[in-house]
Amino acid sequence: MQEMFFFVLEQIRIRTGLTLQILSNSERRFIGYQSVAAREEFDAMTKEGAAVVDVGGESIQITLFSEGGVVTTQHLVLGTMRLAGTACRDRKYGCPF
Repeated sequence: MQEMFFFVLEQIRIRTGLTLQILSNSERRFIGYQSVAAREEFDAMTKEGAAVVDVGGESIQITLFSEGGVVTTQHLVLGTMRLAGTACRDRKYGCPF
């Protein structure tokens, strides 16, 4: 699987001249957080209390804010692809893949 990953990256570089940088999970989540924090109303929202929820294919991350600061961040191994995979294994629902 990893060989195929590097093969695809190399093919993109050869065919387009672009060298891709793959972000780690932490880097991707941080960039997502920065985009939310850049909103004008972010400071006001976090003073009152807010939750930022990042739903991914493999997991969900929930960050709670109160009085302008982070209270806690929880990482749950429960994403859309995991749920779909579970539903397919259980055969309760139709499998789209």
